[in-house]
Amino acid sequence: MAMAEITNNESLERPREPQSTSASGATEHLPKFYPKFSGKPFYNGNKEALGWALDAVARAVQFIAAGAFLGTALIRIAKEAAGCPTEPPEGETTIPECDKTVYGIKPSSLLTTYTMIVGVASACLLPLMGAIIDYTPHRLRVGRILSTLFTILILPTIFLNEDNFFAIAIIQVIISFTGWAQTAISYSYLPELTTNELLLNDYTKSFTMASYGSIVVFLGIVIGSMQAAGKGDDDLLTNQVAMSIAFGIDVCLLGYAWGFLFGRRDRMHQLPSGQKRIWTAGFVQLYNTGKHIVMNYRALK
Repeated sequence: MAMAEITNNESLERPREPQSTSASGATEHLPKFYPKFSGKPFYNGNKEALGWALDAVARAVQFIAAGAFLGTALIRIAKEAAGCPTEPPEGETTIPECDKTVYGIKPSSLLTTYTMIVGVASACLLPLMGAIIDYTPHRLRVGRILSTLFTILILPTIFLNEDNFFAIAIIQVIISFTGWAQTAISYSYLPELTTNELLLNDYTKSFTMASYGSIVVFLGIVIGSMQAAGKGDDDLLTNQVAMSIAFGIDVCLLGYAWGFLFGRRDRMHQLPSGQKRIWTAGFVQLYNTGKHIVMNYRALK
């Protein structure tokens, strides 16, 4: 990624929009509905720290919802469309292997194929995201666009059924692709939340606890509610419930984080001489970084 270039003699200050902040990193002029605990604003009023926490929770919930529930429902529907059994035969405990295909893909290979496509696409996309972060002042705008797209695309997955499952699978590829791009933009804010390394360490721990805690709560709500309703074996209904909850969470948390908490950033660097296109700058810098590592950092290589 372009923002991660290693340099020997370069020490560049990261310009950012002037803000009224306290010595602890707290930001004044908090937006409406800013949460407080015991009369004190969360993260001592550091808006972007709260924004990062909300963003991390929203992403965690969406990714686990897609992996645990949407993926399971997709495979089940694909097996049914291919004419394969989805339940163990009477007297047996295992489901027979499905050797048939649907749209030229084995149902069991559906998620593997999807993961491969997302991996290759993300590898091609991340250098561009790094270039946008490094060489343009559009980080906030791109983050908002990607977060909006990431949220909107969840909506069709709620209505997964036998007639649209292949289209939903394609949409899920786009969601994952968009999600990784949005994650890259989010992580560019992380080291800039505060200049205090100890405070940043505390922030990072709280973000991790918040995201993993939200996953546990989310799974408990979805699985618990479906079991209580006696619908635990209904993969389609479970997917509808899970993706509906994920959509509502993303609308609220990503909307608040990117609409009110994250701030604008100026460009971090000027394009190198001879580089005129932002589309190629990230790949060129990635090549230069790799070359620098090979020549100077044997252990890291």
